[in-house]
Amino acid sequence: MKARNLLILSGLILSLANPAMAQAKKKTTTTRSGQTTQQSTQTQPVTTTDSMGNTTTTGSNMDTTGTTAGAAAGPQDSIATTDASTTSQYTETEEHRSLSRGGLYLEPMISAIREDSSINSAAFGTANSTGTTEGYGLGLRLGGHVSEILFLGIDGRYAKMSQTDAFFNKESSDVYNFAPMIGVQTPIWGIRVLAGYVLLGENNPGANAQGVNLKFTEPRGWRLGAGLHAGPVGISLEYQNLMYNKTEIQSVGNVASGATVNNVDETTKGYALSLSFPVEL
Repeated sequence: MKARNLLILSGLILSLANPAMAQAKKKTTTTRSGQTTQQSTQTQPVTTTDSMGNTTTTGSNMDTTGTTAGAAAGPQDSIATTDASTTSQYTETEEHRSLSRGGLYLEPMISAIREDSSINSAAFGTANSTGTTEGYGLGLRLGGHVSEILFLGIDGRYAKMSQTDAFFNKESSDVYNFAPMIGVQTPIWGIRVLAGYVLLGENNPGANAQGVNLKFTEPRGWRLGAGLHAGPVGISLEYQNLMYNKTEIQSVGNVASGATVNNVDETTKGYALSLSFPVEL
């Protein structure tokens, strides 16, 4: 009897236990399935390549093809922009250097001079006297650029000359003059062309052997030249033809006081080789 009651009680316990175990098993299975589904959702993107060679990624918001194209285009656009900017800046700089800047300028110079001279000295009992004058001088041009190639200015010069002829024999003289000038400076090898017209100056030699002391004033004449300008240095060769229209007789020396001393004048013509140092202000 006891065995039968024990058997019935055991079957009842087992029947009650089976639904609980099944329910627990069901929950466990559901939980594991949820985890599996979540893991499946987080799978890595799948990449495919079509026949045209384009790469496409699925399962993700990232467009590999678009991103790759953008990354590749960015540096190329930047390089192209930089190259264009650099080329433009280089071209502008070279064009600017090929021409002189505008504005004021001054140009000190040193010169070596040789000229032929002629003096109308008949009033002093001698025939017209011809000879040469040679020496060295200093000068200064001061002016401004009208444009990048055209400039205007004043050309002032002083020279210590040695005058050799029949009238003076050999005598030193102080010569200075001033001339308005015009010049053109081209961008081709720094070629320059200069022109001036002398309006003011004097040639004052010492007294000759007879004690006659003359000073020649009111010079008029052209000065034409050409040269090269390279960096801070310019070199030019000029031709000058001057006539002194007035003569001041400072001393007649041994010449008779009643002698006629009218129409005494001098002309000089020759070349000057100058080395100059242009400075822009």
